[in-house]
Parts: sequence; structure tokens; C-alpha cells
Amino acid sequence: MSMIYSVEALENSITKDEKIWLTKVWELTKQTGQIPKHKEVYIAVSNKMSMGFNPLTISDTLVREKATFLRLFGVIAIGESKEVLETSDRIIKYVQNSLKKNIFQEEFTSDKIARDLGLSEIWTRIVFSLISEFGWLWNQAGSRIGEYGYYQFEIRDSPETITNYLNYSSIHHDLTDYFKKAEKWGLEKGIFTALSPRPNIISNVESDFLGLEMILDNTRGYLSKISMQACKCYKHGLYDASFVMIRKLLEALIIELFERHGMQEMIKDGESNYLMLSKLIDILRVGKSFEISRNTKSSLPRIKKLADSSAHNRKFSAQKADLDDLRDDIRMTVEEFVHLIDYGSWNNIILNKNSL
Repeated sequence: MSMIYSVEALENSITKDEKIWLTKVWELTKQTGQIPKHKEVYIAVSNKMSMGFNPLTISDTLVREKATFLRLFGVIAIGESKEVLETSDRIIKYVQNSLKKNIFQEEFTSDKIARDLGLSEIWTRIVFSLISEFGWLWNQAGSRIGEYGYYQFEIRDSPETITNYLNYSSIHHDLTDYFKKAEKWGLEKGIFTALSPRPNIISNVESDFLGLEMILDNTRGYLSKISMQACKCYKHGLYDASFVMIRKLLEALIIELFERHGMQEMIKDGESNYLMLSKLIDILRVGKSFEISRNTKSSLPRIKKLADSSAHNRKFSAQKADLDDLRDDIRMTVEEFVHLIDYGSWNNIILNKNSL
């Protein structure tokens, strides 16, 4: 059967119970600018949903973080995308115009953008976070614990990111490209189903509990495989194994970050072997080679602590809650590394070298 993938299809892809839950999550997010608590949402809508409905079964493609962190597809699915897309267009054009005036401007804050555009800071932060799933809007971003979205983001010396802003024309064009990318990803992973009899776009709840598949798309195949293994381990209750694969993914990304910028000798020992992860993290956190966000600096040691315990402590057994609590930090850390590495530009450099 042919695949239909559009705003209209997504709006028809969820059940009544899913829409009730996601709508309440969206309402609370907009009201407070915070990620709602699961219990808070449940108390508000439990008498409106079918007996036995479990919101944790809603696809991670729509919502994450214990079904309380709404994603772009989730907003589209409940029919609330119009204002988000209109505001997105204004924010992107604001950055575009700023870069046209000063191509060297690197830092933008949700507070200043909100003031200049006559928007609330909360709404600006929420909208920018949602469209960040497009994957090209920033090289580094900062968030605060509990808050939804980014209060600050940076565009560093990335020709691809800057060019995307300067060439930007329409949010609907970018949304169409995002749909195509998502459809390709979904078909490859087998998580999309044909739209008959009910257009159920996304069916596999646990295929990507970390939300990394699209982030790692167009990076390196082995990175996607590591992430996939972490997710499969999680799905089957192998939580120690999942932590070990996450540790491997972070270690690989840190090494590639230094390799990408020709700084690999900084993270090697006297015998030209790469340093252990603890040393890599120390160099990354205290060094000045890269401006790492505070969130990533604080997340890395916490993730490593549990991952090390899973790998080396015979008396420790990781629990599902351990991974769930760190899931958002893992995703944001990986996403930041991917942006700092800028695989698009790196791939072009490699291709140009090979063509000589």
C-alpha cells in the first residue's frame, strides 16, 4: 500500500485516549513552560480516558520522558501545529535577518528573541525546541532542569548551519523535508504502517526509547547500530547492557569530536592509544577547545557513573527507572555532540579529499 505522511495523516493517527493525554500535556507545557509531571497529567485526565489505557504505550515519536515531553509530531497529531509553525517561521527568519546583518553573531537567547518579536519567553523556548528536531538549527544549546526547551542556543563556525539559515524560505518546505526524512527512517526501521483501516502512522513504542535515530541519521552507521543495540536491550529488560552501549556511544562521539577538529592527539596517551572515558570527559569539561553546555557537563559524569556500575560492579543491577530518569540528558548530550561534530560538513571534506 502507498504511504501517506503529512500533517493531515498525523492528525488522524492517534486514538481518542492518546489525544486526551497529549492535549493535556500540551496545555500544561504551554501554561508553565515546564515538563509536566506524569501524576499531574494523570490526575487531570484519568476520568476522561478508557479504563486500562496506559499513556506509556504512546509512541516515543510523539512524546517522551514518561509520556510528558511532547515532541513536534505529537503537537501535529493533536492538531495544534498551526501556531507553532507560524511562530517557527518568525523565529527562523529573525535569526536569518540577524545573520545577514552580522554573519559573525553566534549566540541567541529565547529572552531577547521573545522581546524583539513580541512573544512570551516561554512560548519562544517551547517552539524553538520543537523545531530543533529538524536537526540544523544550532550547534550548541542550553536548557534548565525541569524546563521545556532551550533558553539559549549558538551557531558556531558551521558553514552548513549558517547556509541553511541564509537559504531558508518557508517553514512548510522544511516540514516537508522533515516528513520525508522521518518516513525514510521509519520505513527502514519498520515502525510505520499503512494507513488502513485506521491511519496508524507510528506503531513501535520502544523502537527508539532514546529518541536518537533521527539525530544520528547521516552521521556514521556504527553510531546508529550502537544506539539501536542500547534501545533493544532496554526493550527486553537488559538495562545493564543498555547502559554499556550508551557508554560506548558517548565515548565514540567524544573521540570523533576531537578527530573532526584535528585535535585527536590531545586525547591520546604516550603510546598513541585513546584515553579512558573518564579522562576524555575531564578534558572535555575543563578544556577550552569546545564550549560545552552546562547541561552536558553535568550529565556526562552522572551517565558514566551508572554505566560504569553496570559494566564493572558485580553487585549493581540497573533498573528501568535509572535509564528513564537519564533519557532526556542522554538525548541532549548526544545531540549536542552531533551538532559540534557537524557531520554534514565533515562528510563533504572527506568526499573532497577522496576526489583529489
